[in-house]
Amino acid sequence: MIAVVSETTLSVSREILTSLVVIIAAYSFKKLVTDMLVDEMEARAKLSKHDLAALQKVLAVIVYFIAFAYILTIFNLKEPLLVLLSGAGFAGIVVGFAAKDVIANFIGGIILLLDRTFRIGDIVEISDIVGTVSDIKIRTTVIYTADGEYVTIPNSVVMTSVIKNRSAPDTLYRVKLSIGIGYESDVGKATNIMLGILKKHRDVIKMPPPQVYFKSFGDSSLELEAFYWLDLSSANIPGVKTEIHSQIAKEFRKARIKIPYRQVEVTLKKA
Repeated sequence: MIAVVSETTLSVSREILTSLVVIIAAYSFKKLVTDMLVDEMEARAKLSKHDLAALQKVLAVIVYFIAFAYILTIFNLKEPLLVLLSGAGFAGIVVGFAAKDVIANFIGGIILLLDRTFRIGDIVEISDIVGTVSDIKIRTTVIYTADGEYVTIPNSVVMTSVIKNRSAPDTLYRVKLSIGIGYESDVGKATNIMLGILKKHRDVIKMPPPQVYFKSFGDSSLELEAFYWLDLSSANIPGVKTEIHSQIAKEFRKARIKIPYRQVEVTLKKA
């Protein structure tokens, strides 16, 4: 009896040791071979950073899947392996372990890498979060914001969100500025002041040029609207807006152009 237990224990220990060796070998193979292969393809095929990241992650998934399948055979779990390979019942197993979100994020990551909705290094807006794509992982997408924060968004959320890619086809971004001036003010003078400030600002793109329009007659003011372009890769948008707004307010004050408060006229009738 003792001999049987010892033999069983030794067998289990051997299987665990072999599994550990397989895991270490898979990790080493992934780090040494797949990374070297990706580097070689980068040098020869001149693939983009986005394509290389996708290739590297797909190769890693394949290596780990093969290692996992081999470990199942070590423990004589051939039937679960056949089920896993055939795909029958796999979804049920996943749901049973409450891993639907993990699978959704995994599939979303693969789709994002292959679909090229955006790439690593692109400036995007996802769920009101604006920043540069730092990494697209199998489960999450990492955004580096202008506040210096790394924000991690599940890929399942990214896939169902409205995505604004500020880098497609380039990093130019149009800013709209609306301002109202008093009815007694000179529209032409106000337009020239605004246009002059926009053209002189160092961060405002020259082509396409900035434009200023007389938009409409408002309730309390004459509505002007300006459009100008910035390069998101170099311009500090909040800082540029602050400088331009401050200069317009200063020049309007000098030219005696008023920016009126909203006015409401109330008429009283006798009963």
